[in-house]
Formats: sequence, C-alpha cells, structure tokens
Amino acid sequence: MAIGVAFFVGQNPLISSNATASILEKFPTMAGTANSLMGSVRFGVGAVMGSLVASFKMETAAPMLYYNGSLRSYFSPLTIS
Repeated sequence: MAIGVAFFVGQNPLISSNATASILEKFPTMAGTANSLMGSVRFGVGAVMGSLVASFKMETAAPMLYYNGSLRSYFSPLTIS
C-alpha cells in the first residue's frame, strides 16, 4: 500500500508544474489571474474530493488510492498542449 501511495503522490510535482506551465502559456497577459484561479480550483477540488473520500467507510487506504488514480486519469490530459 505504501508503494502505491508513494507512486501517486510522487507524481504531483510533475503534473502540477506542467499544468501550471500550460495555463501560463495560454494566458501570458493574465498570468497572475490564471495562476490564482488554477490554485483556487485545485484547493476547491481537493476540499470536495477529500470530504467525499472521508464519507466512505474505510478499513484500508484503498479509497485514497482510488481517489488519486481517478484525479490523475481525469486531469493528466489537460496538461498536454
């Protein structure tokens, strides 16, 4: 289980830095606004999904892995220009 968590969490810097670069490339004149909106959306999605995962009955860390995997598969294509 720890290897699975490390695999998903370890990809965060790679995905988030590429997503930030893609957003800033598309909106160069509004870089500050785009970056702050992206950060707000990131925290908002984290809050909603964290609350949703916390509402599950958990006996293992599997729901956390499912949550991380679903977000990776959903948001990863958005970082490709």
